[in-house]
Amino acid sequence: MIGAESRRMMADMRVMMVFAGLSLVHLSQALASGPSVFQSPAKPDDIRLQAPKDLNGYFPFVVPATRDAWETRAASLKHRLATVLGVWPEPEKTPLNVVIHSQKDLGDYYVANVYFESFPGFYVTGNLYRPKNISGKIPGILSPHGHWSGGRFYDNDNAAREVADGAERFPDEGRSPLQSRCVQLARMGCLVFHYDMIGYADSVQISEDLAHRFARQRPELSRGDRWGLFSPKAESLYQSVMGLQTWNSIRALDFLCTLPEVDTRRLGVTGASGGGTRKLSARSVG
Repeated sequence: MIGAESRRMMADMRVMMVFAGLSLVHLSQALASGPSVFQSPAKPDDIRLQAPKDLNGYFPFVVPATRDAWETRAASLKHRLATVLGVWPEPEKTPLNVVIHSQKDLGDYYVANVYFESFPGFYVTGNLYRPKNISGKIPGILSPHGHWSGGRFYDNDNAAREVADGAERFPDEGRSPLQSRCVQLARMGCLVFHYDMIGYADSVQISEDLAHRFARQRPELSRGDRWGLFSPKAESLYQSVMGLQTWNSIRALDFLCTLPEVDTRRLGVTGASGGGTRKLSARSVG
């Protein structure tokens, strides 16, 4: 049999359950009828909540209706690009400390080796092609190369087949298409700076494997006030290989403009593949 004390405890529990049930009902009704952050189940119109863009999407180019609209959009894109590349606000332009050496006379043009500092202690390397007979100021051309094996020293072992197919006219020029472009521009009266992508040819301070083949972040480098590329700390500060290459291109243009033969009103840049990327980024933000 259940004693009186037990019966009182069970009754008290039933009362508590009733009041608890009423409280939950009242609370539910209050939440349903009261104010809330989102009155509608629809998500806010925020691009960050949309599906990420990929190469399979369709993104038609919408031409701005007026020149003013075009220039406004161009300025916005340039600013955004400079920001994510880490060159806005622009870093300090420190002395280049240019060294031009080992010039060779190759008939109707000269070619020399060049290196200078884009940042203190970090070097841009390349070759300078000069016409032999210069009269007055001449155009200056930047010539960045792409992701070819050997960079500016690329040796095309398919040259004979390309000559047979009509893609190239001359075997020797087809073997070294990047250098041939610079030679032809020099013969046409231009001064050309053909410079290395980071990790290629003479640019060895950051390896090609690290600069172009690294596929993951390196959290182990984010320790205290020291970190390296591809670490969360570096990426949060927009420090990247692409940004460094962009700065190298900006400083390469500065170098070109210091040469006494160059007409700074006639400057150009040419490049394909990864060289095209460097060309566009430097032209957009430099």
